[in-house]
Order: sequence, then C-alpha cells, then structure tokens
Amino acid sequence: MNKHTAKPWSIQIEFEKPQTNGVLIVDGAGDTIARIYGVTEGNPEVQANSHLIAAAPELLEVLQELASATYMSFDTKLRYHPVIGRANIALRKAIGDV
Repeated sequence: MNKHTAKPWSIQIEFEKPQTNGVLIVDGAGDTIARIYGVTEGNPEVQANSHLIAAAPELLEVLQELASATYMSFDTKLRYHPVIGRANIALRKAIGDV
C-alpha cells in the first residue's frame, strides 16, 4: 500500500505576489503537495519539472505494474534485462526503500 497522497495531482500557477510567485502541485481535493517558489512565467525548466512532479503518482503506479508483470514473466531475458533492474531501483527509491 502506498503512503503518498492519492492521485490525481495537478499543477496550479500562482503569480499574485512577487515573493510567492510559483507553481503549486495539488491533489484532487486542492491541497498543496509541493510548491516551487521564485519562478517566472514561461520558464520551460520549471514547467517541465512541475509536469514531472504532477505525474509522479501515475508513474509510480505504472512502474509497480511493470515490475509485477516482469517478475511474473516466464521470459528470463525480460525479467533480468538491465532496464528492468534500473526500474526496480527507481521504484525502491520512490517508495523510500533505499
């Protein structure tokens, strides 16, 4: 069972006050999960990072499904492929198991 905030996560932009200009990542109830301060509108790196953070729950879910499917696979080339090993390491990192 995951301990993170339930999906979906989405992006909200806040540009009302110069000292709090930023991007919010919010859950389905509108509660803030993360805030990126001091950004300027149109910054492509911040936009890309925001989208990556907002997609985290879905990415984790898919990675867990992929790990489970490859573990159950009879295809040993697939099960022991280096990219599957890297995926398992990333999964462990995501759930705080490293």
